[in-house]
Amino acid sequence: MLDEQIINQIREQVDSEFEICGVVIQDELYVSKNVSPEPRLNAAYDSETIDRIQLALKNHRKPTLFHTHTRHSKLDDFSVQDIKSSRAWKLPSFLLHVPSGIPRYYDPLEVKPLLGREWHWSYQNCYTLAQDYYRSLGIQLSDFYLESPDEFNDPRFNRFAENVLAQGFRRLRPNEALQESDFLLFNLVGLNPNHCGVFLAPERNRFLHQLVNRLSKESIYGSEYRNLTHSVYRHRTLDDAN
Repeated sequence: MLDEQIINQIREQVDSEFEICGVVIQDELYVSKNVSPEPRLNAAYDSETIDRIQLALKNHRKPTLFHTHTRHSKLDDFSVQDIKSSRAWKLPSFLLHVPSGIPRYYDPLEVKPLLGREWHWSYQNCYTLAQDYYRSLGIQLSDFYLESPDEFNDPRFNRFAENVLAQGFRRLRPNEALQESDFLLFNLVGLNPNHCGVFLAPERNRFLHQLVNRLSKESIYGSEYRNLTHSVYRHRTLDDAN
């Protein structure tokens, strides 16, 4: 998170109508001209700010990007585009939601502990939790981004089932026993899977997951979740059958 003095400087610059943006370099705040064609809804850096960021990186300084969301945005958290931009730069981002005054901070290079993570729909959810779990095993799962905070609840949501095989998983047959690191898909709403988790170990009968607006945790894989299970998958690099 940014120093409180810098956050207060950003608060002094806010505009209730238009998003502002800029960069913090070594505790110095630089406000950019917002060159977005839709400045009420988006922020884009001017060429001078981009040059400033690149120069800082060249000099081995780590800038922090910042912008605001105004009353015209429905989001009090980072949007998908915000996260993509931060990841593209490989730099942390600070967001101030003007109507509520809520500050947010995201660092694409920081890997949070698997347990106790806060829910953030655009970058910290059940799928990104599974991503980080498998990354710890040397398995890279592709990014995919939600279009909105409540997309998981759309009955038409089917992106897990559409993408899981392409990530190197195979679907387990009904008679196959679960093993550590199997990937679980659940039907919590509708007919299609809209939640995922990772089975941790047969002897403990627990799995790792993160429900909407909840902290990530281990849960018992008992009858409740077994009845909600849509399908189970095993990554081919972990498959004893190979």
